[in-house]
Amino acid sequence: MASGLYPGGGWWSDLTGVLLGAGLAVLGLAELRYGGDRAVGLALLAAGLLAVAGHLLLMLLA
Repeated sequence: MASGLYPGGGWWSDLTGVLLGAGLAVLGLAELRYGGDRAVGLALLAAGLLAVAGHLLLMLLA
């Protein structure tokens, strides 16, 4: 099953997606913590958490 950033990449592709999603979530938290735009921070946090959850689910189901 091809998923993630690299089609046919298997667990490496999903791990990359988890790490990039975690990075987005951290950027969202930093945006919220250090007085940035609240909507941008929440959007980054939500996108990051969704990416992490989706890739972890793909790793567990594969």
